[in-house]
Amino acid sequence: MGVEFEVKFRLPSGGWHSFRSLQELGRFRLKPLPPIQVHDVYYDTAARELLHAGYGLRFRTSKGRTVATLKTLATVTPEGVQRRNEIEALLPSPTLHVHAWPPSRARDTLLQLIDTLPLEELFVIEQYRERKAVMQGGRFLAELFHDRVELRAGHLTETWYELEVERRLDADEEHLHEIATLLQQEFGLDIERRSKFHRGLKLRERLDLTRLSS
Repeated sequence: MGVEFEVKFRLPSGGWHSFRSLQELGRFRLKPLPPIQVHDVYYDTAARELLHAGYGLRFRTSKGRTVATLKTLATVTPEGVQRRNEIEALLPSPTLHVHAWPPSRARDTLLQLIDTLPLEELFVIEQYRERKAVMQGGRFLAELFHDRVELRAGHLTETWYELEVERRLDADEEHLHEIATLLQQEFGLDIERRSKFHRGLKLRERLDLTRLSS
């Protein structure tokens, strides 16, 4: 089981244009990484068994690979650090038949939570991610993402930009705090405490309400 640590920042509707030219941040150096396109689909049962158990299930497809990730719901510190546990399984094909997944802790945990109940799509997130490696003394401490996010639930959509700093395994939480503080102090960025999953659930709730009222 991995543990994800990240801090998010709200950005204006056009994004943060200074991101591309940013080469250093305090004592850290920023190294450009190739941008990526990410396609995420979130699932749960009709009765939301996973959500009630404190989990979210995401299928992420990028560069031709699909990874299923079972995530605990994020806790957020006063400093804005979002922390969650996650279990991953690489899928040969993005099937919702969990019994057909390769043996993994993710498959076993998911079956314990939902047994044979069918999964249904909650919402879809498309992201175009510009990336930079946050380096210090040859150590790769964090990834800095400039994301254009498009969220879809049925016919409802939302689009926004955000900046995300995600800690790498070679770093500790203090590095993440320092990087986040520098971004706040030098550029006046505001912390975003909502996760994409949380925003997706809110949009899905709106969709369900419109379906009930129609």
